[in-house]
Amino acid sequence: MATEASSLITKLGEDGPTKEVVEKAKAGFEKVKEATKETVDAITKAVNSAKGDAPLSFRLMVVLGGTAMIVTNFFSIFGRFLTLNLTGAIISLYCVIFGLIIVLLESGTSMPESVVSSIHEYAKFLEFTWGRGLLYILSGTLQLSNWGPIDLIVGWLMTILGVFAIIVGVSTAKKLKELTAAIETEEDLKKRWSEADADGDGSLDAKELYDFAEKAGLKLSKYEIATAFSTIDKNFDDLLQFEEFYEWWNKDDRQIV
Repeated sequence: MATEASSLITKLGEDGPTKEVVEKAKAGFEKVKEATKETVDAITKAVNSAKGDAPLSFRLMVVLGGTAMIVTNFFSIFGRFLTLNLTGAIISLYCVIFGLIIVLLESGTSMPESVVSSIHEYAKFLEFTWGRGLLYILSGTLQLSNWGPIDLIVGWLMTILGVFAIIVGVSTAKKLKELTAAIETEEDLKKRWSEADADGDGSLDAKELYDFAEKAGLKLSKYEIATAFSTIDKNFDDLLQFEEFYEWWNKDDRQIV
């Protein structure tokens, strides 16, 4: 797809008033290719450095799916725009935007405070597993509408991951309700937290959260651990701060999935 767009740009740029614009576009393509390679390398490194027993296979598939959406649709935007397929170009643009959001949410890197604040204010549903699942499903169905072989693979992958995320979220919700019921007072919470905080840094990673839940009589799978993080970890740094957990635990209207 990228090759087709590049060939079309070259053909259009052989003569005529658009030649200068086309030359700039070609130079832009080269920069995007290099930036894409750097982005993929950075994402892979970030995912591989995720804490504890987090489900790297699931998160990696989500990140790679989001990256594939960015790459394939970025080049499609130019090709469809130049062939006056404006509807297709808009769909590709949406896919790029959704892909960027997915990569930011699931790459395991801390996000700037401004981005976190924007999510809380304008896209609060992304704090919850059901919200992310719906985003994956929406992104997948948009990708499927492109009808290319790669688009079909990526589209079905994102759709299936979205359904899986929602199912795991429902399972996690039941267990987290039991966990909150097992902790009766703030003093009890602080005591259990200190016992689970093996490195004494005041926060819990995935393994420490597993131990925290196990001592309360619950066993969470690695996918349920990741779901708990996606719900309670408000700054998306793969660590649960006591203040984050306490704020969630102390809410009467806490939302789990």
